[in-house]
Amino acid sequence: MELPFTEPFKIKMVENLYSSTKEQREKWIEEASFNLFNLKSEQVLIDLPSSRDFMKALIYHTLNRGSARLPGWVRRSKSTA
Repeated sequence: MELPFTEPFKIKMVENLYSSTKEQREKWIEEASFNLFNLKSEQVLIDLPSSRDFMKALIYHTLNRGSARLPGWVRRSKSTA
């Protein structure tokens, strides 16, 4: 059996995001009887930070506190650099 050729890259899809006003969101929530599960998918935007952003924030806040309790992977990466 011959397998199909696979391209050596990932396909990234980009979609436009609709930005709503506060008044629109309040109206949609009221129409949904204040039950967020009744909203349409087009009315919901979930912005999840990437793990890279989380790690940068963790290092930034740890260093700003002056704490010596950095995670092990941060200490190792700094000592090997």
